[in-house]
Amino acid sequence: MSMEPCGVALDCRGGLAEYLRSALGDSDLGSEVAAAALAAARTLQAPYGPRVVGGIRIALELRGLTYSEELGSGILDSIGRWKFFQDAAGGIERLRSAGYRVALISDMEENVLRGLLGNSGIEVDYVYGARVNSAYRPNPRAIFNAYRDSGTPIWRGLHAGPDVDEDVRPAMVLGLRTAWVNRYGEEEPEEGIASEYVVESLGELAEQLAEGDEGRSLDGWLEGEGGAEGARDRDPAMR
Repeated sequence: MSMEPCGVALDCRGGLAEYLRSALGDSDLGSEVAAAALAAARTLQAPYGPRVVGGIRIALELRGLTYSEELGSGILDSIGRWKFFQDAAGGIERLRSAGYRVALISDMEENVLRGLLGNSGIEVDYVYGARVNSAYRPNPRAIFNAYRDSGTPIWRGLHAGPDVDEDVRPAMVLGLRTAWVNRYGEEEPEEGIASEYVVESLGELAEQLAEGDEGRSLDGWLEGEGGAEGARDRDPAMR
């Protein structure tokens, strides 16, 4: 299975907010700017670090605050110290023990991702960062490139992400089964979401997959493809 690490395994929102609270000297403002910056960053096409810095610049300017190159450099340096969620190590270990090969697919620079994994002691099977991907979220080609390079057929995979528009729907376009990891309690879209798994953490998802839970039936969403019968015909692991 594959996942977007930020928001699923890695606490990017928390890491950015912690840095900004210190750098701006205001806890509430730091949290507010972090959330606004990540929202603004979604409009930019670039590797993760420069995109977040661009989002910070936009968020500060909209509030009449001054952006500095020192602040931008500090953010880039801080990314390498961000933390994984408490359930991440156990969740990934359980997935791998259940026979899943785990891939991280991200716009974050690959060397940064590998450094974060090394610092945490978490082991995965594949890491695909901005150095490999020639496209960025929400372009589904970013996910497709990683599956192509790993030699794993799309139909055998499952992709987990924290964002419906940037992660889940692009993966669905490719024909992947999907999991929406909704750690922040966001409301489900009014039209619903055609995702086999809707969970609040990676640990919860790992538990369901390890126990053979086939996820929600998608009858009515994916005619001829979804539902429990279709799910039984697919191999959930990246083998």
